[in-house]
Order: sequence, then C-alpha cells, then structure tokens
Amino acid sequence: MPELLRSIHSDGTDAKPLTAALSAYFRVDAVPLSAIEGIDDLSATALIVDVDLSDAATVKRLLRCLPRRGDLPRAFVVAAETRSERVQAGVLGANLVFARPYDPAAVAAEFDRASRRGRLDADLGRRRVPDGAPGGGS
Repeated sequence: MPELLRSIHSDGTDAKPLTAALSAYFRVDAVPLSAIEGIDDLSATALIVDVDLSDAATVKRLLRCLPRRGDLPRAFVVAAETRSERVQAGVLGANLVFARPYDPAAVAAEFDRASRRGRLDADLGRRRVPDGAPGGGS
C-alpha cells in the first residue's frame, strides 16, 4: 500500500469523514482544492480526489495542477451513476473511480491492488518497449 495518500477535496467541504475513514489504512494528508497549486510532489503520492467534476473551473484547475500520469494510484470519487463525471475522471488521469457512497475498506483494497500492479509493471518493464526489442528504440 502507498505510505501516503493525499486527499484533495473541494474548498469549504468537510474532509474529516473521508480522512477519518481512510486513516485506518493510510497516512492521509487532506488538502483543499485551492491549495494544490503549491504542492510539488503530486506525482510522487497516491491521490484520491473528491471534488465536483461537473464544475468547469474545478476541472480546469485539476488539469493545470495534476501531473498527467504516474505509477501511483490516482482515484476520483464521483456522483453515483454519473457517466460524465466518470469520463471526466478518466480525462484527468484516474486509474480508480469510486461512486459515492463508497466503502473505505474497498478503497484501501483497490489502492493496494493498484500500487502492486504498478510495481509489477515497472519491474517487468511493461511501461515501455526496451531498446532493441521489436517496436523499441534502436
């Protein structure tokens, strides 16, 4: 499991329920959306983003501040059965999507599975075709 889980939440919302639920499984750092522009290590931490993805300004801020991809899990919490938010989460680089309400134990298990999968991919070299292999660099 990742050592640190950074939880990004909408400004003015109470992050305590999410933080309390997940702190049994992770060391959680809750960050309001307005503060993510000052964080340099977003690509080096597992993320769970619980914001309103139907708001264009929020999506633009996330596009500007979040790294495109990383090896660590990046989860988004979306409104239940909202296809547009699921698509938006994918555009923002989600490799995990949870519908509200969600089970913290299931979130922890998925983060563990995703981080093990990322380590395995890196160990096996699946992130890129090796130089000299068919399709690889010369």
